[in-house]
Amino acid sequence: MKRYAWLVVYSAPAALGGLLLGAIFSGLGFGLFGLLSPDTGFSHFAVGWSFGLFMAMFALMIGVLPVLLYGAPAYALTMYFSRASYFTATVLGIVPGLVLLAFGSSYGGMFLMFGAPVAWCTHFLAKRSPRLQQLGANNSFKPTPLRGAA
Repeated sequence: MKRYAWLVVYSAPAALGGLLLGAIFSGLGFGLFGLLSPDTGFSHFAVGWSFGLFMAMFALMIGVLPVLLYGAPAYALTMYFSRASYFTATVLGIVPGLVLLAFGSSYGGMFLMFGAPVAWCTHFLAKRSPRLQQLGANNSFKPTPLRGAA
């Protein structure tokens, strides 16, 4: 259990960084979505992009507590059982939005839109964290010594 506690502690910065990056990428996605419409031009892209970054700011403010209280411990649990992948991160990212939608909350759609990219960015950052790599899966492998080495 001690290893899980350290996994939670060390996955929290990756989760907060994932929240920042995921919110920005989702916000920029709003602007790119504005370009897909056939009757829009660059002016609609700028409006969509600015609205997307405003939503990203809102998601950052709303998302800090869920990331620290749900996201980081849940992701640490997947690392503890060596199941951390982009698929499990996606599942962890969309579950809060699905629960909120089931209860009829108006925030459910926002949690779905921002949850998956935040989870992907969290997984990306966590896989590159040296401390999390040390605490991840079984690291008790001891190489066999060379022949003749005493």
